[in-house]
Amino acid sequence: MTPADAEAFGVAQGDVVQVAVGSEDRELVFGDVLIRVSKNYALEMHIDTDEANAAELARHSEGMLVPTGGTARLQRRQLTTVD
Repeated sequence: MTPADAEAFGVAQGDVVQVAVGSEDRELVFGDVLIRVSKNYALEMHIDTDEANAAELARHSEGMLVPTGGTARLQRRQLTTVD
């Protein structure tokens, strides 16, 4: 999400939330969703096909942020090659 979106939702880079989604017949809560903030981002959550099918979600479905009080830190792992 953008910095303006993060401020509006009261979250920050590295916060962990839940996202509640629902369709006509099914509700689902995605846990441990990491908030990533950048001026280059959009307010979107990407889920895979299996997750979308489990919740019976259509494209462009909307969800609701549920704060959890958790935080996380992104780390990059260095990969080494073996010759």
